[in-house]
Amino acid sequence: MIRIEQRSEQNGLWTAASFAMAILAGLAAVALLLVSTGADIGQVFDALIEGAVGSPKALATTLVKATPIILTGLATVIAFRAQLYSIGQEGQVFAGAMGGYLGAQLLAGMPPLLFCPAVLLSGMAAGMVFGWLAAMLRNSFAVNEIISTLMLNYLVVYLLSWLLRGGLGVRAAAPSPTSSRRCYLVMTFFRLSSAAGCCMQALSCRS
Repeated sequence: MIRIEQRSEQNGLWTAASFAMAILAGLAAVALLLVSTGADIGQVFDALIEGAVGSPKALATTLVKATPIILTGLATVIAFRAQLYSIGQEGQVFAGAMGGYLGAQLLAGMPPLLFCPAVLLSGMAAGMVFGWLAAMLRNSFAVNEIISTLMLNYLVVYLLSWLLRGGLGVRAAAPSPTSSRRCYLVMTFFRLSSAAGCCMQALSCRS
């Protein structure tokens, strides 16, 4: 009879091999889907590699897009380690994005060196409010966090969709030169910090 037991010690070689097998399994699944559609597998994977790491700009864009996902995964691990099975990470990311955008609009007159941290803090605060709602429902009304965070995900997604369609009578406007320069500064900051996110992921895998 097969019995699954938790390993008492972590082997670095086995951990690396498990990551490699997971990547290969994912690539094999993608290849099967491509074969079923009649696509050229080599051409598709060449385009994938070129678009992801084929140039310094492509690599920076990949890191910028991957870092929020990495940090979201780390947040999920912290909740699961505390035996809180929250699945509201998607909603928290969207809530943080809305909070960051609101902070960028309200704090547009701040000096650039203060503008980036303030926008980040406003996004963090919005995500924390989302998490607080789930915690309040659990502690006050014994609502299971899986149910509450799942429902809150839909709430945030629909709220964002409503705002993008002109909710509150606010329509998207063309960015001003000042806001464009500030957005460039924020993107530069994220490009510089994306390597730190990858390092955090590597350290978390070893711990």
